[in-house]
Amino acid sequence: MSKIEIIEILLPTFNGSSYLEVQLESIFEQTNQDWKLLIRDDGSTDETVSIIEKWQFNYPEKINIILDGQNRLGASGSFSKLMEYSSASYVMLCDQDDFWLPLKVEKSLNRLLKAETEFGKQTPIMICSDLEVVDEHLNPISRSFWKDRKDDPSILDDFEKLIAHSVVTGNTIMLNRAGINVSAPIKTNFFLHDQWISINVARYGKVIFINEPLLKYRQHTSNVLGSFKLNKRYLIKKVKSIPYYIRSWNKLKKELEMDFSLRKVVFFKLNYNWNKIFND
Repeated sequence: MSKIEIIEILLPTFNGSSYLEVQLESIFEQTNQDWKLLIRDDGSTDETVSIIEKWQFNYPEKINIILDGQNRLGASGSFSKLMEYSSASYVMLCDQDDFWLPLKVEKSLNRLLKAETEFGKQTPIMICSDLEVVDEHLNPISRSFWKDRKDDPSILDDFEKLIAHSVVTGNTIMLNRAGINVSAPIKTNFFLHDQWISINVARYGKVIFINEPLLKYRQHTSNVLGSFKLNKRYLIKKVKSIPYYIRSWNKLKKELEMDFSLRKVVFFKLNYNWNKIFND
């Protein structure tokens, strides 16, 4: 790099005191230390805010806290606000209860800079990766989240397929400034932040997958979202949800003027999930 690029790590918190300090420790142990933390709390009632304030007191040059007086926006709403508040050239999305492997920042940034060299800084670029699934004590459950879900990274090139099926987990995302600009603010509640971001970056730019886990994805009883098992019950649930999806996708086309083939999206959702269940 011709200059040191300061990355902003966007961390929304809400009642995360049980695991937050372990996550913060893993960030401070990164091989690349050219980052700052931008934290926004969503109205915690436990010790989360006290933990954040303690860490900011100890590392004032590394941690900025957003106090906007708005509570209960949810994870997607908080990430949307943090992307709008960010002024950095590069951002990484961070959950409060995971554990970052030491090379996460370094490998993500190196891959993003390589992509910018190839496609230009004006191209929206998103980097994402695999994850190691662990229990609440960080004991391994699965080495590869993507393999467990039987997901195919090739669909990351097609925004219509990403409308049909969410494959990216937000805690692996890194964006350049152009990627932030096409992603923020999040304009719908139908998609979670990770799917919204991946759709918009794929629509206007490039989504690039690092085929190795760069963090430990903690599964515990208070997870908002987490890992799941693929089975026929999962497929039946997806099929039964198709009328709801069609109504929602039609609404998106009209309200957000998002031009996509509804037939392609519906067919892909059914076919992709069928193949995940019945094909090895």
